[in-house]
Amino acid sequence: MNKRDIISKTEEILNKILIDKDIFLVEVDYTKENNEYYLKVFIDTDEGISIDECSDVSRALSKKLDDFDYIEDSYFLEVSSPGIDRPFKTLEDYKKNINKKIELNLYAKKDNKKFFVGKLTNIEDENVTIQLDDESGKEMVFKIKEIAKANKYIEF
Repeated sequence: MNKRDIISKTEEILNKILIDKDIFLVEVDYTKENNEYYLKVFIDTDEGISIDECSDVSRALSKKLDDFDYIEDSYFLEVSSPGIDRPFKTLEDYKKNINKKIELNLYAKKDNKKFFVGKLTNIEDENVTIQLDDESGKEMVFKIKEIAKANKYIEF
């Protein structure tokens, strides 16, 4: 089974495991690092994910993986939070961050800039609106397909 099939089958199993929970699947990845294979699962909730929730999903998934036994290689299973600084990958990521400060990196310049920081104020269709965190405070609308990377803005 190839990498894409392993990821797809794992997502299918996880969606069945998570159907009655408030937990949602963020991403599944299957990688080789230092001659070891890793099946990495990232899950979250609207309020953030706990270690106990990760452990519960890990146990349930591990049992299903043993039952179906579709991964030929020996691998390590990791179930975790996606992390506070991870890039947004889905529309849900944007929705979860409404009224929060985010940063955007664009593929091409807009107003002579590729990098913007501001409060995410709206998501409509395939557009996001942020109120800039600068002296102008103006609102700008970006098409999601214009955005190379978006994530929470982390202040120290």
